[in-house]
Amino acid sequence: MQIHGDKSRCERARKIVQWLISNGYANNQKCLAQLLGYNHAALSQILNGKVPMSSKFMNTLCSKNPILNRQWLETGEGEMFKPESEERDEIKSILTDKDVIGESLVNILASQSQLIAQLTNYMRSLSVKIEEHQERINALEQKLKNKG
Repeated sequence: MQIHGDKSRCERARKIVQWLISNGYANNQKCLAQLLGYNHAALSQILNGKVPMSSKFMNTLCSKNPILNRQWLETGEGEMFKPESEERDEIKSILTDKDVIGESLVNILASQSQLIAQLTNYMRSLSVKIEEHQERINALEQKLKNKG
């Protein structure tokens, strides 16, 4: 039973979650939930429409990669990914004409910012994996102490 009835928005959010997982941001939905600052159950409830999808959630989800289109997630308008030209326009608006040496600098910065975002998210997913492994190690150590 969905509270807000926006089944389409939930489907779009699930698409982004699957894309993030398939592109190495997290191993699974549980890990991704941690990266987003949610527990697995809360993320599942949001994706299944059991609780309302907040603006904060949409911002957090789309912040994991700069090419994700928040407008598409919210309304379904456009495509899941921002057009390359939109990302370049954002960079151009930051730089002045004096700072830009041709279109190639803008292209390089756009690709570098995308790569940095992907690497940052990959490192976050590795951090979550390390934490999970450390928890397992701690549990095993505790079991060994209890046996001894």
